Amino acid sequence: MPVDQVAADPITLVYHELRAPLGLMATAARSGAEDCSDEALRDRFETIVRVAERMLRTASRVMEIANVKRCAEREEFVPAEVVRNVVSDLQGVGMEICLELGGPEVTRAIVAVPGHLEALIASLLMNASDHAERGTAIVVQVAAAESLFAVEIRNAIGAETRHRGLGLGRYICSQLTELAGATLDWRSDGSTFTSVVRLPLHTPAYVSAS
Repeated sequence: MPVDQVAADPITLVYHELRAPLGLMATAARSGAEDCSDEALRDRFETIVRVAERMLRTASRVMEIANVKRCAEREEFVPAEVVRNVVSDLQGVGMEICLELGGPEVTRAIVAVPGHLEALIASLLMNASDHAERGTAIVVQVAAAESLFAVEIRNAIGAETRHRGLGLGRYICSQLTELAGATLDWRSDGSTFTSVVRLPLHTPAYVSAS
């Protein structure tokens, strides 16, 4: 892309500025993991690597929204595994999240683009963290029926007015939902905010998520 066009594209500029520091963070953490003899500390380094790399992938998905690139490669994967991996890494860097997996149907595999779902769940969890009451856990419930996979994310609404902006987080989540071929519902009862992602299960294959 010519420089003059890049200058008019703030999304590209932001991605460019994020890519280098996040890449350095991942490289430094990876180096720390390789040089560390303490298993617990090595695990922490490896978690930082995964979180930084996921942030880069999420930024890439946002770029797809901006550039209307919807032809990412599809593959077979287990949606519950994607959710569990995102939650596990965020727990590893200190986010309070309670994950509940319900029933054998959540082990079902589908053919889609796992990165789209990963970016959506990561974005929803970060939004929930931004708006949650301090000291409370975010609850993530995963369930599936014969033809539908669902993720419900709940957070207690914080009393502080942190991150009350223009609704950009909601807009990005809505666009990522469309990219993932899912649906997204929001609701609030005044004390709790809930997001529900539903993804059609088109593939008959089953694999273990344990």
